[in-house]
Amino acid sequence: MGGYGSGRPGYRITTQASCRLDIMTIQRQGCIVPGAWTQSTQRWIETRSGKETSIGLIMDYRSTQPAAELLYAMQIGTADPVTRRVPIAMSITQPNYGGLRYWWHCPRCDQRVRILYLPPGAGDFRCRVCWRLTYESSNESDKRVSALVNDPLKMLALSRGAMAGSSKNVMLLLRAYDMLEQRGL
Repeated sequence: MGGYGSGRPGYRITTQASCRLDIMTIQRQGCIVPGAWTQSTQRWIETRSGKETSIGLIMDYRSTQPAAELLYAMQIGTADPVTRRVPIAMSITQPNYGGLRYWWHCPRCDQRVRILYLPPGAGDFRCRVCWRLTYESSNESDKRVSALVNDPLKMLALSRGAMAGSSKNVMLLLRAYDMLEQRGL
């Protein structure tokens, strides 16, 4: 029994804790104009620090192979911010139902992706697989506890049943309360 890699893998950084650069959001904002050069700024709030972060985005669709360039300043530790210019390859596909779909290419693995991520403390954007990011829901091991956390009425009903003496319900409630405390609710 056991062996290399067995047991709980532990918790990894989630996609929700990372800054996301979603090409569909950028397209909906009107920043993708075929045959033109566009410039925009993407903003988001970092979940851990609460600071607003922004990134400049230059998109060039004048050639047959569209490309983007990310412009951002990052601060590592107490050092002065360092400005980065990162070219990002892009591609276009045509879905069967019409229109165009734009894709990023991960700067590390060249995989075609919709979203690039910048985890807390990282220096560059990459795909979810390269950063080994996971979804928040996959870190929640017991679906019953998640159901209680997301439905206060269910939690209330179970707590009334727990008063009647079911130890199984008491343990579920305690785990749900712990999860709520971790989320700061």
